[in-house]
Amino acid sequence: MRRLTWAIMLALCFFGRLGGAIPLDGDWFDDWDRAQFLAQKQERPIVLAFVADWNSNSQLMERNVLAGDEFRRTFQDWTRVKLDASAHGDVARKFGVCAIPTVIFLNSAGTELERAEGYMPLADFLMRYDAAMSGEENLPARIERAMAGDAEQDEARELVGLLLRRNAADAGLRLTERLAEQAAEFDFVWRGELGFYRAEFYSRGGELEQARDALREFLEEFSLHEQAPAALLKLAQTELALDDYAAARKALERFIADYPDHPLAPAAENMLNVTLQEQERGI
Repeated sequence: MRRLTWAIMLALCFFGRLGGAIPLDGDWFDDWDRAQFLAQKQERPIVLAFVADWNSNSQLMERNVLAGDEFRRTFQDWTRVKLDASAHGDVARKFGVCAIPTVIFLNSAGTELERAEGYMPLADFLMRYDAAMSGEENLPARIERAMAGDAEQDEARELVGLLLRRNAADAGLRLTERLAEQAAEFDFVWRGELGFYRAEFYSRGGELEQARDALREFLEEFSLHEQAPAALLKLAQTELALDDYAAARKALERFIADYPDHPLAPAAENMLNVTLQEQERGI
């Protein structure tokens, strides 16, 4: 039952309630509020791990990474928090956890620096740690440089990806809009990605009408881009959120016709069936 419940929650990215007490395993907290309070008081960064005892990747991550001596040495000055994702649902939802395991690096104020999703070997995990530390030290200056047009394409792409992982909608939107003004300097793939990510930042910021318009612009200009299928499905989802079932139906029918063999085609068909049912009910 726990596995089925979590599968449903992963599909919806919607979770239950918060609980827990401290300490856990001697050097791990299992109470997020208490751990964050102490981290702020002690000015210590936080490593926050979402795990589940029924998940095989989580078991591997705990055995090969989280329980190892290298992890303890690296994070000895960090506040370490380990939460069962099924029992600490509000915290998982707050951080947008949709994979188990997920390990998130945060500064002492609780701002996300980087995350590692799914199982990964220790070396790859420590690379994420390095990215978190470099991002914390240099991110504001790097964003300022990119806004001024002084960042190379690869660095600009890395910055946008980092802001996406942090769910930094406002900063991401400002950056992508500024980069769009420099689009002539970029290749076709990156110009298209900029348009797609701009729509994503609008969506994450709750500006659904702007997200819809940005997706339509992207699909008109970049219909052959590799992100076009994802953008079309995202457009359908956005139209549904705006209660425009006719527009959602049009987008879904286009997706199914244009990409019948796409891995997301079954999801599009399911969405279309739901949309048709809602239209028939007059909702």
